[in-house]
Amino acid sequence: MTSFLQSSWVFLLLLSCLAAMTAWSVDAAVLILTKWHAAFTAMGGGWLDQYLFYTLFRVSILLLAVGCTVFFCPEAAGSGIPEMRSILGGFPFPNYLSGRALIAKCLGLALALGSGLSIAAACAVGVTASFGAPVGGVLFSIEVTTSYYVTSNYWRAFFSSVVGVVVFRGLNSLLAGSYGTLFTTEFGALPYETFEIAFFLLLAVICGLLGALFVRSFRMLLGLKKWFEDQYLLSWCGSYPGFAPFVYAAFVAFMFSLVEFPVGSFMQLTQRQTINDMFSAGKLESDQVSTHLEVDFGSSWTSPSLLLNLFVYVFVRFWSTAISATVLVPCGIVTPVFAIGAALGRLFGEMVVILSHGELLVAGYAVVGAASFTAGVTGTISIAVIVFELTGQLSYMIPVLLCVIVGRAVTLFFSLDMYETMGRQKNLPQWPDLTKQKSYSLTAGDLMRDVLPYYLVRRQTLASIKHLLQVTSSGKKGSKIVRLFPVVDDAKTMILLGVATRDELEALVVQWELSLRRAKSATDTDTRAAVAGITPEQAAVLSRPSSETSEVVDLVQLELLTLEDEHFHVPRDTFASHVILLISMHKCPQLFVTQRGRLQGSIHAADLLARSRRYTL
Repeated sequence: MTSFLQSSWVFLLLLSCLAAMTAWSVDAAVLILTKWHAAFTAMGGGWLDQYLFYTLFRVSILLLAVGCTVFFCPEAAGSGIPEMRSILGGFPFPNYLSGRALIAKCLGLALALGSGLSIAAACAVGVTASFGAPVGGVLFSIEVTTSYYVTSNYWRAFFSSVVGVVVFRGLNSLLAGSYGTLFTTEFGALPYETFEIAFFLLLAVICGLLGALFVRSFRMLLGLKKWFEDQYLLSWCGSYPGFAPFVYAAFVAFMFSLVEFPVGSFMQLTQRQTINDMFSAGKLESDQVSTHLEVDFGSSWTSPSLLLNLFVYVFVRFWSTAISATVLVPCGIVTPVFAIGAALGRLFGEMVVILSHGELLVAGYAVVGAASFTAGVTGTISIAVIVFELTGQLSYMIPVLLCVIVGRAVTLFFSLDMYETMGRQKNLPQWPDLTKQKSYSLTAGDLMRDVLPYYLVRRQTLASIKHLLQVTSSGKKGSKIVRLFPVVDDAKTMILLGVATRDELEALVVQWELSLRRAKSATDTDTRAAVAGITPEQAAVLSRPSSETSEVVDLVQLELLTLEDEHFHVPRDTFASHVILLISMHKCPQLFVTQRGRLQGSIHAADLLARSRRYTL
């Protein structure tokens, strides 16, 4: 029984259930806040009163979201996917996976979404629970968080994903009375004509270009935010610079309310309502009201003009989503970007119908637009699988797959993906991603630096070892502490014999200094050996008179070298991709480069991080 409870199956089961319940709780909290928002807005007697109540609610709830984030864990702000990339790459983030970060993520995310901020809550189990897409959730989590994936974890991810979606849908069915696909579509077996493939590809190119513009706009907005804080916010806050995130959040919420409320009631729809409207196979009539979340804002897409309203929605949501990602709250981008792409596709489809005077299914263009725009912004292909699972249909499988690839390629031709951009703006440590063709020919010889004079020969005096440890310590100005020392046969041949660690060498030096001051009895020798952390046989070599210790000692005879570990050295012609794989997977701080067994140089993990932008697209 004990072994069963300690098995990974039980842990994964509990993890999946907890993740699904957390996602459902956040979803329910957002629904409650959205209903409160609608009710609070309706309390106003006239249009101006409703406008004021609408704005007051948004500003207040967003300030609470920022407060929860700042109080519990400021590191929880942002998407989280760039941080997970760094964590899975072997870089420590002590506070990011703490309990306080979890509380900040849940509370801050629910409040931020409830305030109407254009963000998302959604990795394998998290995407699965939020979207209801078990297969796509696993593939998406692998794509956005890891460069190297251990395939033995595949079944664990799918097991957790399936359990998560079952629990999430079960909670929806029992407590919310809803079950089934997230976005309902009603397409035929082949709902598009062959010639429409050209229109789909054109839409994918447009989505790819707008995806690149979105990412570049986000980067520009971060620069504007920093300038705004330096020029105005810090001076306004005076001696309380901690209030700057609150002032900025209030300003953003006020500006969003100022723009969105007067534009039209369709701007008050939730993202799910909008996507359901865009995926609707019928026409968007003037009296149509989306009731997916049972919040009646009086949706009206055709007044005064359907094309104008769709264009306004895409334009406003495009910039509001990019700006929302700069606020100090937990946020995601998949769902709002998905909604923007759906509206863009619907707009494109309506224009095609008008120009062609034909009976085309415009909802299909919304599906293709949502998939291709999201793929371009996030840099993922798995969004196609998520679309199939969300809609519950494969009618548009070929157009979606084609357009996802085209949209992603067009965006990445002009810009990095959104998560890579976020990671760079936060200066998160990440291994180089060798995506340029010219990077394929890079080898270990191109990445290495000379190791001289920090190496040891096989026969070395202890005095010279002590001197080497001193000059490579962190106390020396302009130098970092050296932890690994290559040991060569002699300075002429430079044949690499192995690697000695700093701790081992320091133990030798300590024992040597003790031997100069203490008696040479066998008992004392054994005692000193135990204290220094080396064997009695090694201590016997060191327990000679001081005149002898000034002579050379054989490091191989002392058995201090790490000779059998192949991950400490690579041939000079090893491809850079394999070098990065070894360093990231085996957590090697340093690799030594050899050519025909001769030591040529060393590759340091810190150097790869510092030079990562040079070898990245």
